[in-house]
Amino acid sequence: MKKGIILSCITAIAKRCYTTTAALLTAALLTIPTQPSHAIEELKYTPANVTGPSFQLQLDNFLKENFNSNSSDYMIANTDLNGDNLLEHILKRNNCGQYTNICTHLVIAKTEDKVTLLSKINAHRLMVGDSEKYDIKNLLAFKNKTNAYNFDIYIWSPREKMYILEPRNKRD
Repeated sequence: MKKGIILSCITAIAKRCYTTTAALLTAALLTIPTQPSHAIEELKYTPANVTGPSFQLQLDNFLKENFNSNSSDYMIANTDLNGDNLLEHILKRNNCGQYTNICTHLVIAKTEDKVTLLSKINAHRLMVGDSEKYDIKNLLAFKNKTNAYNFDIYIWSPREKMYILEPRNKRD
């Protein structure tokens, strides 16, 4: 009988202790100042020759004039780089990574009547960064498959009206 009473007392104390600890921990976490979390955006590529017919024609004309190719040679990723709810596009060749570690990525924007080149970046992989310059997201150009710390940062340059390589001495 005494064992049952003692066990009941220990259980009651443990429950009270657990409840108090949980309440204190919750209160402490709610008072910690937080910032919104950001993540590096992994780009999702699809075949570039399955875009809408209007954009397809503009893209094919742009690629033919500037790179002597067409959209069937490329994969495309769509992303909003400046928060205006209009998509910018990143192209890479279909065979990117098959024969070489470094690929050329074309960053483009579509206007009503043409496609504009925003940058041409050589990298193993290109990702959208979690920081901005002039309210336009930075791009991270990873140099190889195995080292996640080996990347260049491309920032928007209003003067050049394109992405440029951020000088290493300007980094935080």
